Amino acid sequence: RTRRLSGAAEGVAAAPSGSAPLSHPQQPPQARAARTKDGPDKVQMAYLRQEVAQLRRQNAELGEKVRARDAQVDGLTSLVRDMQVTAQRQLGLAKKQLTMKDDTLQSMQEELLSRTAPP
Repeated sequence: RTRRLSGAAEGVAAAPSGSAPLSHPQQPPQARAARTKDGPDKVQMAYLRQEVAQLRRQNAELGEKVRARDAQVDGLTSLVRDMQVTAQRQLGLAKKQLTMKDDTLQSMQEELLSRTAPP
């Protein structure tokens, strides 16, 4: 992206209205023309360098944010995995307890039936 700068920002000194542009009086006309021609390029290059530096800073900041989010996602993923393991373990324990209760009830029922059965 390029940006054109105008007036004093291009390196041309602002002159009071109705007068010629200000320049160094000891410079010959060819040197003044070369300076004003190079001026906009130098200013534009300086602007572009500043823009590149700003974009690099933004890129570094965004990279840090991405790394922080990645670490956060990794932490949450581990947390979810741990919760799943805990839930599975609890489910297994609950099933085991239910089986034990069923076995106990069945044996109690069999004992009752054997007591009440005629000899």
